[in-house]
Amino acid sequence: MRMSAILLFTNIILSLLLGGCKPEPLPPLPPPPPPTNESPLKILWQTPLTADTMNEITGSPCFVDDNGYVVFYTSWTLPSAQVAKADGQTGNVIWRYNAYADGFSEQQIMSVGDGVVIHNWRYVDILNSNGVLLWKNKIEEPGGALPRTNVIGDHFYSSHFSGPLPYCTSMSIVRSHYSQLSWDTLVTIHTENDGFFVTLEPPTLWMNPQGDSVLIIRDGGVRKTGSFNNGKNRASLYAFNLKTRTFDWVKKNMDVGGAIAVAQPCIVGSMIYINGVSTLYCIDLNTGNTIWQKEFPVSILPGNVTVHKDIAMIPSSQEGLWGVDRFTGQILWTNNDVDGTVLESKCFDGVFYCTSTGYARLYAVNAETGATIWKERSPNRNSRHPNASFAFAGIAIDTVNRKLYTADKYYLMCIALPEK
Repeated sequence: MRMSAILLFTNIILSLLLGGCKPEPLPPLPPPPPPTNESPLKILWQTPLTADTMNEITGSPCFVDDNGYVVFYTSWTLPSAQVAKADGQTGNVIWRYNAYADGFSEQQIMSVGDGVVIHNWRYVDILNSNGVLLWKNKIEEPGGALPRTNVIGDHFYSSHFSGPLPYCTSMSIVRSHYSQLSWDTLVTIHTENDGFFVTLEPPTLWMNPQGDSVLIIRDGGVRKTGSFNNGKNRASLYAFNLKTRTFDWVKKNMDVGGAIAVAQPCIVGSMIYINGVSTLYCIDLNTGNTIWQKEFPVSILPGNVTVHKDIAMIPSSQEGLWGVDRFTGQILWTNNDVDGTVLESKCFDGVFYCTSTGYARLYAVNAETGATIWKERSPNRNSRHPNASFAFAGIAIDTVNRKLYTADKYYLMCIALPEK
């Protein structure tokens, strides 16, 4: 199984220094204190994010590999920033890798092959399953790469640009096999004379009825007269056929709010669900035609769409979670408990899970009814750890062993999910 934990808010840009190439010796870590508050969360184990458990640090699980190990990271803002791998059964840390890289960076960590890819603005690190660096690639100026990537099979896909963002004349979708660096440029899209710079996000794969591999590419074109956050951008969608190396269709200016989500869209059958600023779209992948679109009262831009049966769910970056009929866009239920979701949400076994930034809680919501199952603060929130919270911590789910992983700025924790 592969799970990604993607940092979806693009305004987090951190300064990083090049790290080491070998796993660091594991320092002895103190055991976590027992939770002091009663909670419906059945915590199986906790392991400190760093040796110093008195100071808070950003950390988050990234994915659970095929052997049940969980890969997580600690804050990029410190020279001790690390990517680490823990035993999913015990919480024992197997290895730690110094991930502090130089450059202006936002990082993403994903599973690829039997290893790990770490991707930022200018560097790509590939580690094997033992945390040893296989190779590192620096994307030289004047171009570079977006800090986001997507893994499809044994390849990872990225977006390379021809010059400094946002003032680049073209961007290319490229890919490489994880075992050996070899960038294959699949398609290049040039900036048009329409007042916007092209800004491509890593693609999503769709297999069309003819068996062709089609890359669905999002373009959040930036206005030439401003910056990323100055006024409306231009949101477009491309369907690029890898067999014919041509576009099956192009959908320009698709969002009335002028933006498109950086989160990977959700594809079910021949329908793709993708969010703009405050509008959710369902698009026919065969034609590029909009099947339906639904407006919401607040921004839904940072969130990702998840689907359970015939219900598509979208959280807000401010407050609210909605379940809509995925064929018509009709709102089936609204949950006002969930607040401020900017990281990737998950749906497993009929339950929607997410963390929040506002109240810094971990949420579980019934996907069919929208009813809140629980909304919990960190059980470590006490006089010793008054700032323990799930804010800006993603989640990873082991669907085989029914475990959820998250972090609270002090500890990585494993939570048992109830049996069906």
